Amino acid sequence: MESISPLVTVVVPTYQRPKTLQRAIESVLMQDYDNVEIIIGDNASTDGTEALCRDLQQRHPNITYIRRPANVGATANFELLRSEGTGKYFAFLGDDDWFSPGYLSTCVAALEADPQVAVAAGRSVYHHPDKVVAEADPISLTAETGQDRVVDYYRLVRANGVFYGVVRSDVNARVGALRNCQGADMVHVAERAYLGKILTFEQVSINRAVGGATVNLANVARSLGLGWFETYVPQLAIMWWAVRDIALDSPVYANLTRPARGLLAARAGWAVGRRFLPEAAGKAVRLATGSLRGLVGQP
Repeated sequence: MESISPLVTVVVPTYQRPKTLQRAIESVLMQDYDNVEIIIGDNASTDGTEALCRDLQQRHPNITYIRRPANVGATANFELLRSEGTGKYFAFLGDDDWFSPGYLSTCVAALEADPQVAVAAGRSVYHHPDKVVAEADPISLTAETGQDRVVDYYRLVRANGVFYGVVRSDVNARVGALRNCQGADMVHVAERAYLGKILTFEQVSINRAVGGATVNLANVARSLGLGWFETYVPQLAIMWWAVRDIALDSPVYANLTRPARGLLAARAGWAVGRRFLPEAAGKAVRLATGSLRGLVGQP
């Protein structure tokens, strides 16, 4: 990297995880890229998180600690941090995740080299309690049009580790607010993809801990306080929010005509549906069968 490098803002939303939070912060401090500001958003933790963060802030001048007076929920904690920091580039880091060495320098180099790239990320590596699994098909979206990149994204996305890539701050500012819904991170990355290309590099990684609320979509829905639909048929919910965001809600797609937005929403919905609908239909049948058995008293 050049001796003068653009500032990168890394924000770390956290709640009640001081041990893994320390690992996450250390993974940023140990990068070979020095021009970094770290902002920790503590969602009113009641354990040792505050003491850890204040100690880190005292020892490292590039760390800012923000403590919420009350728990605002995970989604709002993420969203409130999006407006913090002054870096040319921006990245989320989960409080139980960590960057591999060289992550930031690799991503920034790619962003500096090509202004058409909106997001640069490392390959996702998922750490389960009993195994470690690398992302099978890292996402790179290089189509020339935003519409094609959005459809390609919804066709390819699985666990969506690219959400933790390094993004241009001007792109981050244009993307709509994070929704408290199933698939909110996917909707968010789809908007990024519409605004620019996305590259994933296999020589560096975002390491993600899998367990607790993140072990499956139903747990995610419960942790976010979502309703029955998003808990028990999350695949349909993801498709619904993908279509609605493109067709109706997001300002990112405002440059498209209404028919063009509708067509893009249909293409994206089909890309999601062809993957998820068979699974969702099977789950719906199992739920309906279980309900009928309960009504008639069968074992």
